[in-house]
Amino acid sequence: MFGHHPLVVQDSAFPGIAGNSRLTGRQAGYVDGPALEVVHAGPRAGRARHPPFPRPGKDVRLPVTTTVLVTNDDGIDSPGLHALARCARDRGWHTVVAAPVAEASGTSAGLTAATDNREIVVEPRTLPGLPGVDAHAVASHPGLIALIGSHEAFGVRPGVLLSGVNRGANVGRAILHSGTVGAALTAGINGVRALAVSLDVGLGGNAAPHWDSATEIVAGLLPALAAMEAGTVLNLNVPDRPCGELRPLNWARLASFGQAQSRVRRVRDGVLELTTVEVDGELEPGTDAALLAAGHPTLTALRSVGEDERRMSGPLPQPAPVR
Repeated sequence: MFGHHPLVVQDSAFPGIAGNSRLTGRQAGYVDGPALEVVHAGPRAGRARHPPFPRPGKDVRLPVTTTVLVTNDDGIDSPGLHALARCARDRGWHTVVAAPVAEASGTSAGLTAATDNREIVVEPRTLPGLPGVDAHAVASHPGLIALIGSHEAFGVRPGVLLSGVNRGANVGRAILHSGTVGAALTAGINGVRALAVSLDVGLGGNAAPHWDSATEIVAGLLPALAAMEAGTVLNLNVPDRPCGELRPLNWARLASFGQAQSRVRRVRDGVLELTTVEVDGELEPGTDAALLAAGHPTLTALRSVGEDERRMSGPLPQPAPVR
């Protein structure tokens, strides 16, 4: 993932922050790598070693802390992010916010930082309605925020990562491209329980999205999520309607496609435009897209990258001779 490049949290340039932290190790971010070494400079000078990264798919039984790390892909100024952070704080969890300094939608689990030398600039912020909550605007994609956050870049290792509340649904197989879901999957492969949260605000938008409808469900799910196996990843989608109008929460499998689909248009020679359009058509029964359209909040348990056991149980393809 990172080769030999260290990740540098370069926070000494901002008021009230002294020193910097480097995440080092040739396999930083790998689930089966060596112990992680965090090198602290400045007032926190010293070295600390942390256990090897947990393997995915096993119940690692990591101690669940009362710390929640909240991130998103809509950026640090998103009201959905603030609502999600308030939800965690109001339940008594120690809440830390670390979100992209600018919108980073569609970045999947990308690990891009804003600078060529792979330094990650972190700026402290004070968020509306969240006095006393540590908040950081990070010049990187949410996948990278989830990765370094899982390894104590923003304090202690979180027990849970919350990603959202995204402005717009994340349903179907297209969640592969979502920065909201990508952050949750990245946390999961690093042994942190994670919940991606999205509100089904349509392409036309809504001047007053019902963020509280999403956060009310999250508040009820948090204790259950904290008790689940380390690395559990859940994807929650909530209709954009008042709490009293929501139908029951349902498990849902991923749709092959949703009502919002991508279209590519040639603008002129050498220039293409990617747009999202709403399409008509019957949705697959029992899927997240169909249930959400019918007014149900949906919950999908996700697995990250893994082997295709069915394919690998068959004959091994033999390379054809090169003439």
